[in-house]
Amino acid sequence: MSRKRKAYHRTYTKGKRASFLRRHSLSVTVTFVVLFAGAFILSLSFPWAGFSSDSEEQNSYSAEAPKRVISLAPSITELIYTLGVDSILIADTRYCKHPPQADTLPDVGGFLDPNLELIVSLDPDLVVLLKEYNELSGKLRKLNIPVFTVDHQTIAGVLASYTQLGARLGAKAKADSLLASHQAHIAKVQKLTSTLNHPKTLVSIGHSDKPGVIRSVYAAGDEGFYSELVRIAGGVNVVKEDNVRYPILGPEALRTLAPEIILDIFPDSQEGAALDKRFVQEQWRSLSDIPAVHNSRVVVLEGSFLVIPGPRFIEILDKFVVALHPEINVSLLTR
Repeated sequence: MSRKRKAYHRTYTKGKRASFLRRHSLSVTVTFVVLFAGAFILSLSFPWAGFSSDSEEQNSYSAEAPKRVISLAPSITELIYTLGVDSILIADTRYCKHPPQADTLPDVGGFLDPNLELIVSLDPDLVVLLKEYNELSGKLRKLNIPVFTVDHQTIAGVLASYTQLGARLGAKAKADSLLASHQAHIAKVQKLTSTLNHPKTLVSIGHSDKPGVIRSVYAAGDEGFYSELVRIAGGVNVVKEDNVRYPILGPEALRTLAPEIILDIFPDSQEGAALDKRFVQEQWRSLSDIPAVHNSRVVVLEGSFLVIPGPRFIEILDKFVVALHPEINVSLLTR
């Protein structure tokens, strides 16, 4: 942390810190809406191998690899860079920040406000977007712009996108290697955690606060991306709202659910100030009768990758494993 930021941090009053956390919590919710495009819907099974795409359009494209590609989601942009074919990427969204080179490309807006005029002017021979962007996909087709969709709503969908996009962009070998590596790592984690205690876990993706008090929590539902990661990491999602992707839980509901571990997720601050994790912990102490709080097992996780369901989801998994099972030797997770 720079001297300037340290000085700023020292002058944070309690009121300013509370205000920052409230704004930060709101930014978490907004970030999830934008990056997750309506969140994730997961199946009860985990088809790590033998997956297939149900999209007919994936079989209708030309065999020739595209040379001018626009990505319309951070997870897609990260995958294109991971596959090593970023030289064909000519533009992405304002939310595409990783790797740093992605932030230097022209941005064509975001999910809620794509700049169709700019997209057309860039003359792409392929636009890659998420399957839930149905309306946007239809608009692009009407403009005679080729589109390719991937499913990043589930872990299985993310894994499937490696081979789908790899084949489309001429990076099959790299895609196959990435897929094999991530499947092997998931299997390793499952083996490491299979005989361990599975703690009751709450994943918080934002909360409404007033100074010193948490009033409500946006939690990950039972059939969501994070719930799936919790299960692989050797935990049990305490939330059983399978029809609500991100239920809002008040203090009494949290006490009834009695989580043994709370994973509190924060994307990187958009205001330039470092997140004060100690202050977050102070907020949770208002619910000290919850086992996770009483036993100091509220784990604050910070980073933009935590809300992007792309190839770095494997890093989220490792964070969850370490939080849920600190007894595991971290070196065993080395890929």
